[in-house]
Amino acid sequence: MRATSAWVIAGLGFLLASGQARPAHGAAVVVSFANPGFQTPAPYDPFVHTIPIAQFNPALGTLISVTYDADLFASLTGFTGFGMPNPLPPASPFDPPSGVSYTFSFTDYFAGDSSNLGTSGEIDFVHGGANPGHLTIHNVFSDPAYLSVFVGNGTVDFDGLSSVVTDDPHPPPDLALQINATGTITYTYAPVPEPPTLFLFGMAGFVLAALKLRGGTQRPVSA
Repeated sequence: MRATSAWVIAGLGFLLASGQARPAHGAAVVVSFANPGFQTPAPYDPFVHTIPIAQFNPALGTLISVTYDADLFASLTGFTGFGMPNPLPPASPFDPPSGVSYTFSFTDYFAGDSSNLGTSGEIDFVHGGANPGHLTIHNVFSDPAYLSVFVGNGTVDFDGLSSVVTDDPHPPPDLALQINATGTITYTYAPVPEPPTLFLFGMAGFVLAALKLRGGTQRPVSA
């Protein structure tokens, strides 16, 4: 009887191990976004760009962290329209006069909360320099106090704060900064247990209970 019980328990252990389909912290969902050709008259004071992002579906499991990666290509150009049409028609790059600069700054921050500033970066436009300039932004949010905003079946607004400043005493009146942004939001989560795993746990409890009951009702055989 003891040998049989040990064999059954070992078999159940193997089934339970094989039923774990995914590691608890190894699952991820990646959401892509793009904001092509957004143009703003430059220079300009800090203001917020808002991009709607699909939320994490809570049916998948428990959200652990949110990773934000963006590629921004910023061009200093002639002004061709305030954000419309999208994408904007091409404009001629602007080459600043010698001795002056135009600086584009960008900071991502969570849900419009300026007290939770994330990663930031700058692009300097100078005479003879690169135009467009390239900026990469990376940030990870894992504080449970903020993760709840990303959970649901709708969208969440992801915000970025940008500005353009210059020491040019006479900036052209038709100057603009044009941003082409692409990126991803990665939701890392702990998956909910899958039905096969729950079934195996239930079977394990049932078989072990049956073995215990059987062992308790057996009587010794008389000599």
